[in-house]
Amino acid sequence: MVMPVNQPQRVSLAIASLSDPGLDPEKQVNEDACEARQLPIGTLLVVCDGMGGHVAGKEASEAALRTIFDQMQAASPDAHPGLALKNAIAHAGKVVFDLGGPSAMLRPGSTVVAVLSHPAGSEIAHVGDSRAYLIRDSQIHPLTRDHSMVQQMVDAGLLTEEEAKHHPDANKITRALGMSAIVDVEIRPSPLAHQQGDIFLLATDGLCDLVEPHEMLSMTMQARQVGSLDQACQQMIALANSRGGHDNTTVLLGEILSCPACSESRSRTLVTDDPIAVTGSAAVAAVPGAMLPTVVDGNDLGVSMPTWVDNGTAQDGRASEAELLQRRKLTWFVVGMALMVFGIAAVVISVWWAWQATASEEDEVGMREKASFTVVMARSMTERCRECAGTGPDASGMIAQRRMRSWISDGCPSTDGNGYFT
Repeated sequence: MVMPVNQPQRVSLAIASLSDPGLDPEKQVNEDACEARQLPIGTLLVVCDGMGGHVAGKEASEAALRTIFDQMQAASPDAHPGLALKNAIAHAGKVVFDLGGPSAMLRPGSTVVAVLSHPAGSEIAHVGDSRAYLIRDSQIHPLTRDHSMVQQMVDAGLLTEEEAKHHPDANKITRALGMSAIVDVEIRPSPLAHQQGDIFLLATDGLCDLVEPHEMLSMTMQARQVGSLDQACQQMIALANSRGGHDNTTVLLGEILSCPACSESRSRTLVTDDPIAVTGSAAVAAVPGAMLPTVVDGNDLGVSMPTWVDNGTAQDGRASEAELLQRRKLTWFVVGMALMVFGIAAVVISVWWAWQATASEEDEVGMREKASFTVVMARSMTERCRECAGTGPDASGMIAQRRMRSWISDGCPSTDGNGYFT
């Protein structure tokens, strides 16, 4: 059943949601939680995915959901919507952390993804791997990027999107409510401009792991044609369960029925890359697992980017995916070459130091040999001089001794055939 949510003279949304425990016998306690509610500050959509096992995970997600709505309910209508949402999620992180006590080894935790729609646009915030998508003009765009190990590897160019789905660390996240008392909440730097007919899709990983974005888009478009977003929720969860249903599955849809200045939003909203699109009778015009664009606003980046035109397509204003991949490869090539040069330099320096050490040892041995040779020669000369001194005409006197000392110092004089000194 679609529940209309109205903000008088402001933003009007239609909401539909569904949550299912899945088919895993070990996960029949549904640890997911979701809610949509109109508040003085705007209409808030939140999905949480608890962790910690059974009751602990369920308690964590419900505590996070309850805390976020309590904080946002108490927020002043004049407060900055984005800052209020970020603070509410941060406070929920502290509440979930406290559930584990001061010394818990295995703490309960929860992911969260939230959309706050208000007259100036929609704030998008998340922690973990629960996702938000925007469906606009028969195209689907991711609004969040997972806080996970495999997403970091994808961003670094070490994995493709398809490889990341089957990686053994695919279920390991790097951020969650409850991991620590302070949580790093990621929120869009500026609100996303509304456009009438926009549909926000929030889902836990139980759905995103098994249902591709182009399939979510197709089912949502078909359901909207018959006027039932509930049908889309049911079809998505049924498809996830038909593919194993290994986890709790939750989906929340919110369609913008009317909003202030919707006519101007088309010129202010930009889209990167080529979105997944549906044409004709909800036919899929995209490859499963393809890289999806991220929706941004014109004031987010000071660079030339594609813009929406009246037919719902984007003008090409940035590098294609192939060019980005080529740049990424070039970066890794440069890094590899730098490491290779560094390695060669290290080897050359090591060889030079070894050669220097060997040369020093050889010089030392040579000096020792020269010193030994000098001593031997000195002794030999002394003996010769003594013999010479003993054969000369002044051999028996002080003069002969002085001559011997002189000969030792200056060299032994030669004698003629008769034994006389020359």
